[in-house]
Amino acid sequence: MSPRRRLVAGVLAVLALLGGSPAGLAYHAATEPSDGTVASFQPVDPPRELGDLRFGRPEGTALRLSDLRGRVVLLNVWATWCPPCIRELPGLDTLAGRVAGAEGIAVVALSVDRDGAPVARPFFERLRVRHLELLVDPEQSIGWALPVDVLPASYLLDRDGRLIGYLRSYVDWAAPAAEALLRELAASPQPRLHAH
Repeated sequence: MSPRRRLVAGVLAVLALLGGSPAGLAYHAATEPSDGTVASFQPVDPPRELGDLRFGRPEGTALRLSDLRGRVVLLNVWATWCPPCIRELPGLDTLAGRVAGAEGIAVVALSVDRDGAPVARPFFERLRVRHLELLVDPEQSIGWALPVDVLPASYLLDRDGRLIGYLRSYVDWAAPAAEALLRELAASPQPRLHAH
């Protein structure tokens, strides 16, 4: 067996022990590698190609990453069993509402719950999420394209759908700095995230 296949097999074995969740490695406040602000974003330079990822909608259609081309995308990966994810969803919804009319910005929340929309939808309803579309990835295929070892996990994508930055763990998305960052990236001819 090749070293790469041994690595993949080892990761899959660990995930199986953790209940099959790629994010099961850490999801609680004690392991949050974030100060709770967008200043914790880590730049990816050069930007990394992701391919045309697909996100499921409850009615069975899909949103493709290519559908968001031309916009800077904040992609937030969450799950109902992740307390910091639930804690940050209202702020993420607030941010989505603030930038809803802004040209060149998309805020996407992707649930990786294995039971999909039937499990995730009640959380959107209970938290009164109004500005975010419910998108699901019950197969957790996002983990093959992006490193998802901590939830919540947030990724910034440029207008070509390339990864330009990531942030592992909770963020206060309702803070003015979050909106300012998205607007700054959207206004830039070549969006790049710079180290703070």
